[in-house]
Order: sequence, then C-alpha cells, then structure tokens
Amino acid sequence: MTVPYIFASQVGTLPLSQLDSNFATGTTLGTTTFQLGDTVTTISGLSFANPTVTGNLLPTVTNTQTIGSASLLWNNIYSTTFTGALVGNAATVTNGVYTTGDQTIGGIKTFSSTIVGSINGNSATVTNGVYTNTAQNITGVKTFTADTVLTSTNGGGQLAGMRNRIINGSMLLAQHATSATVTAGTAVPTAFLGYPCVDRFFVYCVGGNVTAARVNGVDATSKRLQITGVAAVTSVGVGQRIEANNCFDMAGDTCTLSVELANSLLTSVTWTASYATTTADTFGTIATPTKTTIATGTFTVTATPAIYSTNIAVPAGATTGIEILFTVGAQISGTWTVGQVQFEQGTVATPFERLPSTIVAALCQRYYYKIIAGTTTGVLANAYASTTAAYIATGNFPVLMRTTPTILETTGVFGDYSWSGTAVVANITSVPATTTRTNQYMWQVSCASGAITAGHGGTMVTSANAGTYLAWQVEIP
Repeated sequence: MTVPYIFASQVGTLPLSQLDSNFATGTTLGTTTFQLGDTVTTISGLSFANPTVTGNLLPTVTNTQTIGSASLLWNNIYSTTFTGALVGNAATVTNGVYTTGDQTIGGIKTFSSTIVGSINGNSATVTNGVYTNTAQNITGVKTFTADTVLTSTNGGGQLAGMRNRIINGSMLLAQHATSATVTAGTAVPTAFLGYPCVDRFFVYCVGGNVTAARVNGVDATSKRLQITGVAAVTSVGVGQRIEANNCFDMAGDTCTLSVELANSLLTSVTWTASYATTTADTFGTIATPTKTTIATGTFTVTATPAIYSTNIAVPAGATTGIEILFTVGAQISGTWTVGQVQFEQGTVATPFERLPSTIVAALCQRYYYKIIAGTTTGVLANAYASTTAAYIATGNFPVLMRTTPTILETTGVFGDYSWSGTAVVANITSVPATTTRTNQYMWQVSCASGAITAGHGGTMVTSANAGTYLAWQVEIP
C-alpha cells in the first residue's frame, strides 16, 4: 500500500500526527479494504497466479484452508474455474472419475446401480464377450470348462436325426418310375392316383401334359424332381401330404420350410401349407379339397438351383396332417426342379437332413410297395396251386402299410405272369388280383392259370418281361 508520509530520510523527531495518518491509510486485497488492527474474515475478488496448494483441496465448510500465508474459509461449491497448477489428489484424480471429458480408468470397477448413458468401445460391442440375452453370432472355437446347458436349439427345434417331416425330400427313391407323363387334370391326388414318379410326391398339371422325371441333384445322395413344361400348360403343382401321426406335435409351433428350387422359364414359385379340415389324413383332390390353408407365400427363383426357406406358424388345431404344396403358373416350356424339401420344427432352416437309402426306402414303403421281376425269368413270389386252374401267391410287406391295400397294381398284361411248378410252366389267363386276406402286414394274390396240379407248390414268375411287377399303394387321399 502507499502511505502519505515516508520516514526513510527523516532526521529528528517524528510527528505523531503523521504516524497516525500512515496507520489510518487502508490496504486493499482484491476488492476488500482493511486498516491496521482490523480483523478480516472474508476477502473478495482475489485471484491467485500459479499458487502452490497443499492439503485437501475440498475442505469441509467448517474447516480453514491455508493457501500460502493466508488462512481462508472455503465453501465446497466453486462457481469459477481455478487458474494455475494444482498438485496432489486434485491434479491427478487418482481415485475419482471425471464428470465430463475423456478419461482412462484402469482396474476393476463395480457399479452399484445401472449405468445411464452411452457406452463406447469394447463394453458397447461386446467384441470379446458373450451376451447374456438377445441373439448373438459367435465365431471361432469356444472351449467350455463345465457342462453346457442348452435351453433351446434350432429356434425351438432339434438338431438330432429324423427332424425332417418330409419323406424322401432328397427325391432319392422313385419306385413308381424314373420318368413319366403327367396327364392334365385336378382329380388328384387320391390314395391310388397322382404319384407318377418320385415316391411320396404327387404331381398335377392343368392345360397340358407335363413330364415328371427324377434327375441328378447336388451329389450322389441327392436327386431332384424335374418338371418339363409344354405349350398350353397354365399351372403345375408338386406336393406331399404328411401323415397326422408324423406331424401332430408341430401344432402350435413355429416351423420352417426349406427347399431347393430352380426354373429356367418362370421366376416365382408359390408355397402353401394346409391341414386336413375335419378328418385326419383326408385332404381331398385339387378340384375338391377338404383342407384349410395355414399360410402361403412365394419364392423368387432363378435358373440356378438355390435353397429358399420360410417360417410357418402352425395353428394349434392342425393335428390332422399337413400338406406342403409348391405351384408355378404357365410352365409352357423349360424345366422346373424341386429338391431337398425339408419341413421341421423351429425357426431356423438347418442343413438338409440326409438319411441312408435303406431308411428312405422303408419310410416310403409304408405308402407304396413294388416288386419287380428284374429279369425275363424273374421270380415275383412264392405260390401254391389252390386248384387245377388257379394259384395263390403270398408275401409279407417289408413295413406296416398305412392302411390295408385294396387295389393291386400290375402291368395290365396277364401274359406277363406265369406259374412255375414241378415240370410245369403255365401262363395265367387273367390279370392277378388281390384277395381279401391282404392286410397291412401281408399280401395275397390269386391268378387263374392253365393246367396245374392242385396242392403243388411253385412260384409266380414273369413270362418274358423284366419290368413285370406287383405293387400296392395306400397314399394319403
């Protein structure tokens, strides 16, 4: 401060009045003025230039803080920014967390309540972690040190064998024929009609006669059903009816349909899932259906075979059997191929299930069983002469038929069948016919024949046609 009287060069007596004037001159710190002898508790408007602060920067309200040689009472709330260097805990925030700005925090941090706000970095993406809920794709090999408990697989379905409810979805077996002409009409399918080629798959067409053939698929264990179009065709359908016993448990579930499709002419294939409306395993024909639609949709296809899939919510009442049907429009030329048909529980289209050919054959033979002579002298069955002009051939079905067959399928030419017994080969005189003794387990065929000896044993053979056969069909009508 500046005083009115300076005594540095004073000689002699100092006037007391000058001393009093000097003592009465005030000094100012910040905006606060005080005089010698005054007690000051608050100094306002004071700024520190590069001070050194020791001790706790945040004292309680009742404590005094020493800054330099001054003792000041601080509040815990600071309305202005500190300017200068801070040392100690306040400078490094060793044990604190910034409320704004960037900060790197090491070590394990435990939060007692929910974190509010946006989290970036590894915590946001869980790059190297596993979510405890919601969907997540995890790549690489994962090793678990304890038992892994799966509450659900395949979106509620199974990954074990026999998950595909479609029989012969690989088109592997074609007992009917490897190629056949499909006569236009909608009075199919029935228990005996509408299955021209690949086992378990019916085919119909409208407007013209298409050709259905089994062709090679992606490898030796998979084939495709190929439809070749002709002029005037307005629609073609390929489908399968799943027996109620094999799909009743799907009722009320979300299931997945997948199929390999290609079409050299058309770009759209319609799929439809239905269930038998009133009577189990009774769907009616295309012209007179007795079925209720579950869902329908379309796949956009190309000439290159590809896998397509869709989810289908099966209603709780669909316990009477399910039909899967694929249709196209005017296939007036070109080809349409269908393969790897799969219908399974769950929301995920799993890889196509490949079954051994023996299992595929057994599953198909519940609905259609065919015996072929194979050679021009091939044996069809053991037989015995019931009279001197008739014999009976018998055999067992390899699996339990769906129901008792009532119609015997033959070549239609009675000259293809003969009796071969002791020193006698006699052509039959009528087409073989099934008898009432046929049931789900065994079959019996009677044949009128030329002169034979009653009571003798023999065999039913073909006369000369290697393609001579006997067949029984009990498909789902």
